[in-house]
Amino acid sequence: MSVKYCNFGIGCFIFELKEDYANVQKWFESVKNELGSISSIYEIVTNLPGKIFQGRVDIFDDESSDVKDVPQPTAGEVSFKLKIPERFQVEYSPYFYVNGKQPATADFAVTIKYSYDGPVTFVEPLGIADDSLASFSVVSVREHLIRELQKSGGRMTMYTIGPSPFHVDFRISRSTDAAPEGVEPIERRPMRGYDLCEFKFYKEHGFDLAKEVSYKVLADELSLFYRISKDSMIRSRHIGDLYDSFNELVEFHQRTGFRGVAGRIFRTSRKARTLLLDLFALESIESHEKKGAGESVKMLSGDGRRILFEDKFAELMEHSHAGELGMIRNSASMLESGRTKDFEVAIIALATVVGGLAGTVSSLILK
Repeated sequence: MSVKYCNFGIGCFIFELKEDYANVQKWFESVKNELGSISSIYEIVTNLPGKIFQGRVDIFDDESSDVKDVPQPTAGEVSFKLKIPERFQVEYSPYFYVNGKQPATADFAVTIKYSYDGPVTFVEPLGIADDSLASFSVVSVREHLIRELQKSGGRMTMYTIGPSPFHVDFRISRSTDAAPEGVEPIERRPMRGYDLCEFKFYKEHGFDLAKEVSYKVLADELSLFYRISKDSMIRSRHIGDLYDSFNELVEFHQRTGFRGVAGRIFRTSRKARTLLLDLFALESIESHEKKGAGESVKMLSGDGRRILFEDKFAELMEHSHAGELGMIRNSASMLESGRTKDFEVAIIALATVVGGLAGTVSSLILK
């Protein structure tokens, strides 16, 4: 018996072209050209399966601190190989080298599969030992692509959605023996660090077909995982914006003296109202997106299909910002209530002063 292995890691890489292409074929051609301009990348192949549509993926841009709407195909594939010298890999992921986790190779095969929910990226270090773990290769490839695209003139940039690498190592094994009865074709084993997920094939299947099937199964599931992860990440960034607005409101209420009191009474009402409106909108978005995510996961498991990473989905979907949003809402409402009372006191005081002045003026006139 002989066994052939393929070890790989998974992430989510998103290419954005400077020019917005509505035509999917031109988009693939432009991506191929931009990748081809990088000397360390070779054997670039694009695959367009018939008529497909150009979709869009929302991502958070750290530079602009805003959500961007990035065109992405809803099907198809981009694959290429690249060479990353060891000195660069040490720079990109020093922790993994120090701990002996980075596979000893300079060559990597990258495959990006596109689907309705978004892309999934497969990174295979080439020529490594059969028992190597490959998820950490995603870090080196990720950082190298970002750097090289920046150096190439900025016509194409790359974003990532976390976790990249996905927190599981992957392996395909193909034996020359016939498949034994009762064998589990996909096995996930707990390991120190990341779990290992192995796809087992036998002589009935060629190795290229085994890889294609494994990638397809994983892309169908993990494209949804990354879409849910991306939506959660964007909501987290919006929570950060709400905290900034809330802290600004608190700062107004902490000011002392006449100017501080006047600012609190007359300038914070609009700020509090805007903050609460933004908060209500985010609560609505979170409720809608979490409901939609739950329905999508349920559809994924339809017809008795096995979800390989049900625990990862559960962990992702259990995360909620309801507690943070509730705290901000209650605190902002309390501050606004205090401001209203201060305003009422100020009006009463002003009325008393005006009334006193009016009485004084009347008495002087009568004299």
